[in-house]
Amino acid sequence: LFGRTMNTEGDAGKDDSMGLAQRIIYHPKVDDVQYHFAGAFVYQDMGDYNTLRLRDRPELRIDSGVRLIDTGTLEGINSINRFGLEAAFINGAWSAEAEAMTLNTSSTVEDVSFSGYHFQLSYVLTGESRSYKNGLFSGVKPSKESGAIEVAARYSVTDLNDGTVFGGEQKNLTLGVNYYLLNNLRFMGNIVFSDIDTPSGVTEEPIGFGVRAQYHF
Repeated sequence: LFGRTMNTEGDAGKDDSMGLAQRIIYHPKVDDVQYHFAGAFVYQDMGDYNTLRLRDRPELRIDSGVRLIDTGTLEGINSINRFGLEAAFINGAWSAEAEAMTLNTSSTVEDVSFSGYHFQLSYVLTGESRSYKNGLFSGVKPSKESGAIEVAARYSVTDLNDGTVFGGEQKNLTLGVNYYLLNNLRFMGNIVFSDIDTPSGVTEEPIGFGVRAQYHF
């Protein structure tokens, strides 16, 4: 169960947005292959906060202002339903995952639905496996002092078009390399090829490249 925010002076007299979220996971292990299946549902009553805006970057935070798909502000939203499905497996150095999600609105203006999905495949060149415990994925723990190297590919689609709303459609192909120097230190490099139908009707095909270092406690 969740609410929207702590009440402030500007929220006085407004009905808060309230919601219910549930996620169910089944993760059997068969012949040393780890499987993962899950489904999620979220219902949110918007209360007196009846606007919604969906937008996204092309999988890289190149610039805080670069969002080529954008529904703009949708008015009159009474409630939102979200549905999601997940599937994944880990088999030695190989792992794969897929996820799909839809969002449906109940509105005084127009009921609309948006969706997105992705597929990902990875392989650890040095032979280690991705970590998994109690329904949670984590990174690779290197077995050698020289570290571990993982290569991955992901394809994703986000569709923000429905009814009279033209928020655009974004398709991304991401190729990445992860270098795990320690259990809690890794370096990442990604190149993202995007094919984006923007809300203005113009097709953009940007290519982004990003690197990142991550240390966690």
